[in-house]
Amino acid sequence: MQTNFPHGYTPYGPAQRPKSKRWLVILLTVAFAAALAWEFMSSTERDKLVSRVTQQYESIVGELALEEPLRKEPATTQARGKSSQTPKRSAAIQPKEKRVARLLSDSRHKLMPGDKKPFKIRGVYSGAMTFAEDSRGLWLATKYDLNRFAGEELREFKQVLSASIFRKAAASSMAALASFVLLPGGEIWTGSWHGDLMRFDGKRWSGVAKRNQPVSGKVSMLVAHQNQLLIGARNGLWSWDIGTGQAIAVPSIRQAVTGHTITANGDIFVSTRKAVWRKARSDWVPVWHTTERNDYVNAVYALDSSLILVATHDGYYQLRPGAEHAGKRLGGRWVTSFAAAPGGRLWVGTWKSGLMLWDGAQWFNMGEDQGLADNSVYALYIDRQDRLWISLYGKGNLVMREEDAVRWIKTKGWRYLSQ
Repeated sequence: MQTNFPHGYTPYGPAQRPKSKRWLVILLTVAFAAALAWEFMSSTERDKLVSRVTQQYESIVGELALEEPLRKEPATTQARGKSSQTPKRSAAIQPKEKRVARLLSDSRHKLMPGDKKPFKIRGVYSGAMTFAEDSRGLWLATKYDLNRFAGEELREFKQVLSASIFRKAAASSMAALASFVLLPGGEIWTGSWHGDLMRFDGKRWSGVAKRNQPVSGKVSMLVAHQNQLLIGARNGLWSWDIGTGQAIAVPSIRQAVTGHTITANGDIFVSTRKAVWRKARSDWVPVWHTTERNDYVNAVYALDSSLILVATHDGYYQLRPGAEHAGKRLGGRWVTSFAAAPGGRLWVGTWKSGLMLWDGAQWFNMGEDQGLADNSVYALYIDRQDRLWISLYGKGNLVMREEDAVRWIKTKGWRYLSQ
């Protein structure tokens, strides 16, 4: 028996159903074609594609994060019958103006003796990549901005580099920052996670080299040493000739560079994924390498002129200047960063294991269960005013007087008995 359906209907229901199925077929076809193309791509082409997608994603996320205050700021409306005013632009995208970093309230901008917990710095992107200091103050670089704090108070800071400045100077979307260096005369260089090099000449920013040419991947190291600008990236160590604007590859170090440190004597050490190198006159010599197959070097830190610390995925190693192995500590923990304090204290940041403190006799640990916002500590720094800065990856930047931080972790944290 033949059934008559109302106009616009089919045996499957409304007429839109077959259309939905057609779209499903189209999507499946596109997905199949993409999977087939991926299968026939070389590993190099795959890496380039993944890097490009990641770069665009991080750029969008960074710009949205910086414009967050703009979206939250309510529009002020005039009296009925009059047009509404345009919301004022947020200070987050006005790098020339100073902004307020509120700690507890509008009246509290200074750390005081006896504070019982660290304070979160507001107004900057969550999670500092690295820190530095000069006569102008403390510099803090996050993934998507570079900021300078001046003076003892944390009331005001200046945003020196932002997504909008980067976009105008480089004519491209902002790539996440990974490192920076302060040079004489107010000059600043920054490196990104995707091979971008930016330079500030004291007046304006400009792009130094095209993305990933010749330096590629994460620029984890920028340092001025003996009239040279050394650049460490995923494709090795480079020496930049400022006069000619040429990047010269260091032949002995072609592995991915992960960090550097300079001792009190002026010796410079560079870490790659599997080794530590020291500058010896005109060449670089390896002084240590890991023998563990799945262990990688994250950073290197000069505790003093007689001891070098090497952070790895499996604890950290202690090296004497002559590359003498002086022991391994915190095995099983992914160590990311160090900060030495007076009295022989050592702060250690870890990935997924929280914040550690060695007080000279025993270890203390602070994690999410003890009140820390996150278990992943990306960077640590103790400034000239003895303030401890703690960067939690994606969860904020904390600051506290170092002596108060010791009492805090000993009170709230727990003792870690293993060495």
